[in-house]
Amino acid sequence: MHNSKKTELEKIAKQTKLGIFHANSWDIPITNEVLNDLLNQASINGLNRARLCLNPTRYEPLQFMYIAFLRPYMDKAHYHPNNLNIHIPILGEANYHVFSKKGKLLRTSLLSGKKPYPVVTPKGVSNATEIISTNFIKLEITPGMFDENSTIYLNF
Repeated sequence: MHNSKKTELEKIAKQTKLGIFHANSWDIPITNEVLNDLLNQASINGLNRARLCLNPTRYEPLQFMYIAFLRPYMDKAHYHPNNLNIHIPILGEANYHVFSKKGKLLRTSLLSGKKPYPVVTPKGVSNATEIISTNFIKLEITPGMFDENSTIYLNF
């Protein structure tokens, strides 16, 4: 018999793509259960990451996202030519790497939920996040609307 009980994440958001959930409205409560459900989604979807967008659609003027990761995970180095990003660590630890356009590592900063200081990525700055703890959750904020073509990946 199939258990059809909805998780807290499924009660407040709908899955719009594999590993991506959009909130039903802007005013949803974010609880530990929701964040645990997001980590669980990262563990079962084969991506080692899952995203909860508090913005109900990709067309909102502000994108406000909780992103959960499991180790091993590292973004492919990329940049956004039109938008800055703000990263606020919530849980766990990750290395935040900044690269030159040619792929040279310029610096690494620690993102830690124990010291949840924001890191701002200016538009056009190449970066990648590497998970170093068992799991990691960050809050990422960027101007909208979201355009899938606005992420430029480095080839090195």
